[in-house]
Amino acid sequence: GTPDEIVTGVKLEVEGVLLNGVLMASKVSFRESVRLESDVATISPPGTPTRTLTLVELNSPALQVTVNSQTQLDNIANLDAINVGDHLIIRGRPTGATTVTATEVKLDAGKTDVILQGAVDSAADPFVVILGVTVDTSGFGFSDFQGVDDNPAGIGRAAFFNAVTTGTLVKAQGELVGGNVIWDEIELED
Repeated sequence: GTPDEIVTGVKLEVEGVLLNGVLMASKVSFRESVRLESDVATISPPGTPTRTLTLVELNSPALQVTVNSQTQLDNIANLDAINVGDHLIIRGRPTGATTVTATEVKLDAGKTDVILQGAVDSAADPFVVILGVTVDTSGFGFSDFQGVDDNPAGIGRAAFFNAVTTGTLVKAQGELVGGNVIWDEIELED
């Protein structure tokens, strides 16, 4: 990564010496904080060493995922083997409000799961905006709101929205049904 990629929501690991309350960094490493899973909606430009993908139902307002020669591919021969309609699991880091650089892309054919994990842009019950994508939780029950402990009973709507602020890491899960996502759970991530 580069210094201009250090933006809100990016997880970093910093090593160094603490002097007078200031960490003098000797090493800064990016850590993945974004996880996406869905079908590929668009690929552009095809046939180039760097591609921009959008994913079904995660493309409002066009969440863009950059895949390049540094991206680790799992179950995919090369960038040319990624096609519209492929179901992908993507790990990466945010590089802007609605942009992600993929560090790992895995083909997982035949699945309908949708996952959107990242830092919260904003939250006002019943809506949570993650990487520019709005998740509507209005139909969720008590147990559909999960804390970091993954207690099956859940934490409920009030506790979830009291815990969420801008920058909080959350994961929304759903399923693709007829080309649309049906969100069914949201959880706080550690």
